[in-house]
Amino acid sequence: MKKIKDLFSKMRFQIHPAFLVLFVFCAVFGGLVRLVATSVLALVHEIGHAICAKRYGYRLKKVRLLPFGAELCGDDLFLPYHEIKIAIAGPVVNFAICVLCVASMWIFPSAYVVTNEIFECSLSLGLFNLLPFFPLDGGRVFVGWLSMYMDRKKCLKIAKILTFCFGVVLLVLFIVSLFFSFNLSFGIMAVSLVATSVVPQKNTAYMRVSSKEFKRKKLASGLLKRQIQILSSASVVEALERVDARMFTEFVVVDECFCELERFSEVEVEDFAEIFGTKTTFEKLVFVKKSLTK
Repeated sequence: MKKIKDLFSKMRFQIHPAFLVLFVFCAVFGGLVRLVATSVLALVHEIGHAICAKRYGYRLKKVRLLPFGAELCGDDLFLPYHEIKIAIAGPVVNFAICVLCVASMWIFPSAYVVTNEIFECSLSLGLFNLLPFFPLDGGRVFVGWLSMYMDRKKCLKIAKILTFCFGVVLLVLFIVSLFFSFNLSFGIMAVSLVATSVVPQKNTAYMRVSSKEFKRKKLASGLLKRQIQILSSASVVEALERVDARMFTEFVVVDECFCELERFSEVEVEDFAEIFGTKTTFEKLVFVKKSLTK
């Protein structure tokens, strides 16, 4: 519990106006219990994100409670590969809860009503978040994957266009439901997604914690050091994907015959990444470092 408390100690919580609208609606017309259950599961969902983020040296900056989940806020991620893993961690927690609920149904059949409700809420939350629309987890996976091949700003633009189109479809379904079976959920989801795709958002992910600051605090109690051999043809991003927040990493750059060319600490790699970009190869960094030491 203490570790979980530390994860959220410096994080701010906000409630989206659309959530308040849905809360009032459910309080008047019914469904409040299910909304509360979904909201609690959404926060547990965020714990999954936070634990995975901490492993790679990131932390949540803010969580905004939405009508059907929660939105992560902070600074843009440093690495697409990390964004994908962190995004998937949330739904994985929901699916794990589903497995526990199914097991509980077999062990404690009398608790079926409660466990079934939790199962349905957790399953729907996990599946909904896997939809490839930003800022849902599926949308973050999509953006992270695209970011490996093109500029992140362009990726976000593509993701927001898809999100806008999906929001319009939900809005049409909401209008149609007015003539048959009124469904407020479609309306709220449509407005939320369309607003997200239209309104500029600078802070939409996690905040990168500098290795220098993040790991200096761990030195008092001891910090493990590990070495990783990496080819000179490898890119900086390939190296940084191997960085673990729980230990200090040193990269030994070698050629194809495993002859050592140079050594870089993870701090040096991050510093060079800021100057030359994450797609720079170690071959260039070796040349630069040797030039600087002459």
